[in-house]
Amino acid sequence: FCAVKCFYCSFAINVNKEYAERYLECLVEEMQRGSRVTVSSVYLGGGTPSLLTQDQLLFLLERVNRSFVISPEKEFTVEANPEHVDLSKMKALRSWGVNRISLGAQTFNDERLRALGRNHTGYQIFKAYEIIREAGFDNVNIDLLYGTPGQDTRMLREDLECVVKMDCEHVAVYALTLEPGSLFHTRKVRARSREVQAEQFSMVREFLIDAGYEHYEVSNFAKIFKRSVHNVNYWSGGNYQGLGMAAHSHFDGRRFWNVSSLFRYMELMEQGLDPKESQEILPAPRRLVETLLFGLRMKQGINLNELQKRYGCTLDASRVAMIREWIAGGFLQEEAGNICATQKGQLVLDELCERLV
Repeated sequence: FCAVKCFYCSFAINVNKEYAERYLECLVEEMQRGSRVTVSSVYLGGGTPSLLTQDQLLFLLERVNRSFVISPEKEFTVEANPEHVDLSKMKALRSWGVNRISLGAQTFNDERLRALGRNHTGYQIFKAYEIIREAGFDNVNIDLLYGTPGQDTRMLREDLECVVKMDCEHVAVYALTLEPGSLFHTRKVRARSREVQAEQFSMVREFLIDAGYEHYEVSNFAKIFKRSVHNVNYWSGGNYQGLGMAAHSHFDGRRFWNVSSLFRYMELMEQGLDPKESQEILPAPRRLVETLLFGLRMKQGINLNELQKRYGCTLDASRVAMIREWIAGGFLQEEAGNICATQKGQLVLDELCERLV
């Protein structure tokens, strides 16, 4: 659920919060249908989880702890928007084992926030951050957007200065993409040019590295030992279980996902039916390619020989030739058997990966 739908958002969300209680009952029913497995990370995303009341959040967290064996070393993240953060709610989350907050800022510039359809101000970001710290959280991520209409390099630098001043542990900086289903896409709004986005990306990278952050994935920066455990599992081709409307799961090459309609999801759950919409079985060569694509986004890259052993197959000759060509062109580099993107390659990595698909 969200209070409003941001202009760039194409996710499966609902702005009618009156269905929250019914939805949570269905969500709990879905998690209780499975076996009580051990998990190393939990991620409560959205929508906007912080939009729920404190009682609703505690109901959900209690059921999560009852339905899964959560590793003592777990990472437990909850997403929050600045306008929904209050001290009582944050302390309640902390008491139930949540140890990481991901705060959706996008920008600290009030004019840009309004242009994106955000429902908060720059001041509210700072205030929310203070409350999160007061509640005892020592692992906080801040989300930022770049390449947005009307955003120049000075504005982006000011956003980065705010983040560094706040001294958060993790920063995720994403380029604006205009996806079908978003208001921006419908209105044919244009993001900044690829040249401007490349310039902004380079500035973001240099600024945050100079400030002491590790650039460990193309869009993600972390202080030492503060990488996102949950996301690294995705990028490494690991297994994960998704719960709720539009949630995706992956288990050893079997990928499946739930229906994206809130009402259809609730109907299926209340009738005792499977909310799964569809699934696909990924053959070993495809799993190899997908893990390769994600691996190239990571700082350490991928070891192709180890990857081929893992999946019991080899990368086809045409893709190997492309990789060799990009190494020769300075877009990729090979060190100690690992292939990773250079700074030059990171600027065009999406295009390279599209060619490898």
